[in-house]
Amino acid sequence: MPFLTLNGSRFHYHWDDYTEPWRSKSVVLLHHAAGGNLHRWRAWVPTLARHHKVLRFDMRGHAGTDGPSDGNFTLPGLAADITAVLDSLEIDKVHVVGASAGGIVSLQFAHDFPDRTHSLSLVASTPKLARSEEHTSELQSRTNLVCRLLLEKKKKIKTNTHTHTQPDEE
Repeated sequence: MPFLTLNGSRFHYHWDDYTEPWRSKSVVLLHHAAGGNLHRWRAWVPTLARHHKVLRFDMRGHAGTDGPSDGNFTLPGLAADITAVLDSLEIDKVHVVGASAGGIVSLQFAHDFPDRTHSLSLVASTPKLARSEEHTSELQSRTNLVCRLLLEKKKKIKTNTHTHTQPDEE
């Protein structure tokens, strides 16, 4: 299992790359949900890694990655962890795919580091999970700002939106 040591913390990560060695490859970062680990994305790897380098790492405090030394998790801190991993692996930009809480962290990363973001895809990550209307509004505003920043920099964003509804309970 490969590990990086960043700012005194150990991060568990995996690289997957099944592409032709002579082809230029972009990097897709798959960011897992809270309570998960990098293996949650395993089923996606064979398809994605044929066309891109695929990077997965355990978020701080999950599976093979150390928790914060002071025990406090912050959204900007988790987003900065992505940058630290990218810097350590000498990666300039990524296509970020985040699931659930990993999507919220990915959104923060795209907001804080737009020059490091090729594109952003959120999977099962919605402001509807917010605690209050005020929090929902804040997340929606942040989403709009990130999209605006990326568009202003003339970056190509692919957006796939899937809405799942459940039948009304009787």
